[in-house]
Amino acid sequence: MQSIYKGLPELFEYVIGLVERRQKREIQAIMAFHLLSEILTASEYAIVHYFALTLNESFLQNSQHGSPYQKWALFTNENFSKVDQYLKLLTPIIEHFLGPETVLNSHVDGFKKILFLFYRLNNEYACCEVRLDEPLLTISAIGFDCWLDTAKGSIKPTPSGTREFPPIAIKSVISIADRSVLKDLQSEGLIRVEELRVLLTQFATWLEANYVMSDIITVPQKDPFVYKHWMVDGY
Repeated sequence: MQSIYKGLPELFEYVIGLVERRQKREIQAIMAFHLLSEILTASEYAIVHYFALTLNESFLQNSQHGSPYQKWALFTNENFSKVDQYLKLLTPIIEHFLGPETVLNSHVDGFKKILFLFYRLNNEYACCEVRLDEPLLTISAIGFDCWLDTAKGSIKPTPSGTREFPPIAIKSVISIADRSVLKDLQSEGLIRVEELRVLLTQFATWLEANYVMSDIITVPQKDPFVYKHWMVDGY
């Protein structure tokens, strides 16, 4: 059975592990937590709001958005697109926490590949897209198993004889002409949502144990270099 949000727990595991291994006392760690929280909230909402409706609901009838199916598809796509939007915001977080390693670590190429992975994820991944003209949907799974060792936070070596990395977004097209399929997909998706919640709860416990308010509310100090630059350049 195909599953919506497949690979999202591994993505959470990687991001959380990356933050914890770097142990930077900076607001970016808290930003990572809140961004993962937004992904969790959007994922849960998308899978329970419109997703498993029967199309017989009164509020879907006689709509300016078209047929009951078209209205359902429109709002379902909007809900799932929010998950994708939040996922795209993870790339700057990843880049921030990998940054110093690209200078201090000799395995620069590996870090470049990790960033390349996330840029590809941004361009290729859409957790769930419903077609407006026929009862089909396309779901994406995140293919972390081929790319990363999430426990170690390192990229796996390219298999011998392989010229290109395997796809990061593995897509499947599913017929929903029999709408009972949606209930099965919803059940599987909610399992993933609960896995995300467990990981986020563990991350919150780690943050509470390792951070204090001063790490979060430190006001940036005036940078004399900036003022010197202005004076030299005449700005």
